[in-house]
This record gives sequence, C-alpha cells and structure tokens, in this order.
Amino acid sequence: MQTQNKTFGKATKTSLFILATTLVAACSGGGSSKLPTAQTGRTIEMPRAALSALCQNAPVEALDLLSEEPMASPADRFFVATALERGGMVTRARQIYAGLMQTNTRESVSILCGDEIIAYGPVPNEAGRRLAVISRDMALLDANLRPNRPLHKGLPASSKPQQTVLPAAGKPTPRRTKGPVTSLPRPTTNSPFGNWFVHLSSYRSMDNAIKNRPTLEAKYPALKGFIDQWEVDSGGTAIRLGVRLQDKSEADRLCAAVKNSGNYCAVMDTSR
Repeated sequence: MQTQNKTFGKATKTSLFILATTLVAACSGGGSSKLPTAQTGRTIEMPRAALSALCQNAPVEALDLLSEEPMASPADRFFVATALERGGMVTRARQIYAGLMQTNTRESVSILCGDEIIAYGPVPNEAGRRLAVISRDMALLDANLRPNRPLHKGLPASSKPQQTVLPAAGKPTPRRTKGPVTSLPRPTTNSPFGNWFVHLSSYRSMDNAIKNRPTLEAKYPALKGFIDQWEVDSGGTAIRLGVRLQDKSEADRLCAAVKNSGNYCAVMDTSR
C-alpha cells in the first residue's frame, strides 16, 4: 500500500509539472498571430461607427461620433487623439498622446482597419508609438522642429525662370485683387503629411512668416486654419507658406483658382 502511495505521488507531481510546462508554453507568445498578446488589462475597441468612418478616410466624421459622448477614460482619449491625428490636427493629437504616456492605466486599445494595425496594445505604449510616428513623419517633411535654428539671409534663387502667361485673344487680363478672394474652395484632403504643397508666399525668416500668416488668411478666407509652413534650404533658407494636400488634382484646382484671382501660386512636390 505504501509503495502504491509513493508511486501515485510521483505520478501526480509529474502530471503537475507537465501541465505547468504546457501552460507556460501556451502563454509564451508562440504562433503566427501578427498582433501582440501580452495585454495586461482589458482591450477596448474603438466604437464601430467611428472606426468605420476612420477606416473610410473620414476622420472628421469619426471625431464627431466620438464627441457625442463624454470621453473620460484613457482609451476614449486615445481614440479622439487618433481621429485628430488622421484629420491633420497633429498639435492637439500630440498633446493628448503626451498626457496618456504619463498615465498608469492598464487599459489596452484596438484600432484595426482591415490589414492595417493602427493601434493594438497598452494605452501608454501606443501613445508613445504614435508620438514617434508623428515625429518621424514631420522630420521627413522638413518640418521646423528647431525654432531657434539660424536662418540665412535672402531667398533661394528659383531654378526655373517664371514665365508670364498672356491671356487669350479677346479675354481681359486678370487684375490682382486687393480685397479678400472669396471664390476659393475649402481644402478637403489637407494633411501635415501630404506631399503636395500649394505655395502662396515665401519669407526670409520664421518671424516674418508667422506675422504674415494672418494676412494670407484674411486674403484667402477659405484657407483660414489650413495654411501650413515649409522650410526649404536651397542655397539659403526660406519659409514657404501654403496649403499641404494629399491629392494632387485638388492641389492643382486650388492653385488654378488662386491664379485666376490674379495672385501667385505654384504646386510643389515636398517629397523631392
């Protein structure tokens, strides 16, 4: 009887060891899943209606849907920041992400658009990742991340001489307007990450660019809130003001409308 008990005890210990080993292996992250599995808290998905709008490239609609109810939890604030980021309101998005990185929440967020994983993990980690992505993209677009950078005097010489386009026979020469240009369409594909820049004016210093931004907004009321800056260095530093868009055809249409009002405009590819 004693021998049987010892044998039973050994078998029990062996079984428990095998069970424990199996559980450890199961939790070690093995498998072919592309999504992380080390979630410490509950995973909260973006509300379905807002997610659908975001995935259909309608971040403003997603933001409106998210704002219908109080956004109190860290996950809620992360969803709002993502909609702001996708809608081109990067400054506000960065502020929310920075605050979320300081929280001790155990919540995780999930934002999946088909095969694209926008966010899937703990809120502080995902907020830090989004901040890193924003900083990387802004650096690639030559954004001015160092305001105290010394600026060269003078504007860079244009590589191509500007050509004067004469009006067709029988058509009056367009006159440069002094008042506000009210015939411009409001941009729909504006984004700080867009490659196409509708160039409206250039300045030799950041101070002059900042001072003249309200002047441009008053001149083009439809572009108020959309005018962005682009610092270029081509034999000398210049600050260009204009509208950054994702769609080239819209950039061409907007620039054509500016030219039709008798003002300067040029569409530039910022990826070059």
